[in-house]
Amino acid sequence: MNHQEDDIDSETRLRGISQLYEVTGFSFWKFVPPFMLNVLATGAEVLAFACLVPAVQILTGSPLEYPPMLNEALTFLARGPIEDTSNLAFILFGMVFFFGILKNILKLVSTLLLSWQAIDFANSLRKALFERLIQYGPLYYQVNGRNAPIS
Repeated sequence: MNHQEDDIDSETRLRGISQLYEVTGFSFWKFVPPFMLNVLATGAEVLAFACLVPAVQILTGSPLEYPPMLNEALTFLARGPIEDTSNLAFILFGMVFFFGILKNILKLVSTLLLSWQAIDFANSLRKALFERLIQYGPLYYQVNGRNAPIS
């Protein structure tokens, strides 16, 4: 194949993809909310692990080492300076549980959105295909039979 045939093939392919997008109402912007939900779910998982490390350090009796931002959040949640490590461990494990549940909820909503988009895409494609087949009329199928190629 020469270069000119490649250009024609790519132009035909792009035209076909463009028509498919028009027929099905496909848009890349529909993927932004599920993507953002996955990013937020990843952030929630990171926060869960960030809370888990100090909680385990408290249980093992190791010296506490956690980021200053987590220290500020814990102080806010405890409504003052935290001196009792048992309360701190309880708060940290509660935060791990909360962020774990939040991550799973965000992943579920993202999966449901993507599933809905896939079903919507398949239904739109099916509708366009049936509209195209109906346009041929009964005479086409009587003359060409059941195994007639569709162009």
